Amino acid sequence: MMPKQVEDNASRIVAATHGDPFSFLGMHEDGASGVVVRVFLPAASRVSVMRAATKEIVGELLRVHREGLFAGRINQSGGRFSYRLLVEADGTERSIDDPYSFPPILGEMDVYLIAEGRHLRLDEKLG
Repeated sequence: MMPKQVEDNASRIVAATHGDPFSFLGMHEDGASGVVVRVFLPAASRVSVMRAATKEIVGELLRVHREGLFAGRINQSGGRFSYRLLVEADGTERSIDDPYSFPPILGEMDVYLIAEGRHLRLDEKLG
């Protein structure tokens, strides 16, 4: 059973109504001795976390929502680290980057100016 706050976040992720998915998905510190990784991969049947540098599998993520939200705690002293996901879907296994492992590229002022239609350097932020 998931804590109420996690369940609420999970439901909003699945419904695509979460206001800040970066605050929930990806890797987040979870106390002094570990991190939690959450990913939304509806087509996946199995998801593992591996260190990017060594390709060592450091944790298996469990399906915590029937629509494809996976989560797992990884015992890791020292906090966050660079990782990739090993995803099994349709009988095929492949290694992918988690898009939520990267920091957001837009700051609060960028979002504000984009919403007003006055951002003068969108090419620098969005490519």
